[in-house]
Amino acid sequence: MFKYFLVLITLFLATAANAKSPCFHYPGGVSCGKGVVDGVGGTGTVNIDGTTVTRHTIAHGDLSAHNATLSDVVVYGNAAMAEVRLHTLLVHGTAALTHVTMSGGIIIRGPAHITQGEVLGQVRLDGGVNATSTHFAKTILLIKHSGTFSHCIIAAIQAKDIPAGTIIAIKDDTIVNGDITFIGTPGIVHLSKDSKISGKVINGKVVTV
Repeated sequence: MFKYFLVLITLFLATAANAKSPCFHYPGGVSCGKGVVDGVGGTGTVNIDGTTVTRHTIAHGDLSAHNATLSDVVVYGNAAMAEVRLHTLLVHGTAALTHVTMSGGIIIRGPAHITQGEVLGQVRLDGGVNATSTHFAKTILLIKHSGTFSHCIIAAIQAKDIPAGTIIAIKDDTIVNGDITFIGTPGIVHLSKDSKISGKVINGKVVTV
């Protein structure tokens, strides 16, 4: 009888704990709904929808986040985010970010697509970027790949270790407030007539398109 009650108490406590947490762990991932949690970690697919995470979010796989407030995020797969506010972001795969506001810096190892966002910290993009209607408050560092920017406001751009003939496209009313600098191999800037570079293009040439 005692063992029976012990089992019941254990089950009750586990159920109560799960009821208080917005996150549910299952084989292959974790899913979080509306609520507040200190941290989120999972292997496989991590889904976050309407959750506030006050500390670290670590996904050993892919991350999908929507309508969430996060802090420091590390993703060892691909990341898809929409309507998210966060501090810092490190993605080892591809990143698709829509309406994402980042108060700190970001590093994205794979191709990045950023739409209607704001990045207040340093930016390092290792796999190239296609950005639209996004404000980059500090310098963007492009490593080995090109970038295309439409309707953006950018502090400055540095391109490093790029192949010869790499093109950075500045178009559709994009404003670069500082310099575009090619470190090492010279590059090319395609500048639309409605866009503006307030600084200089260093170690590269400008082609008006």
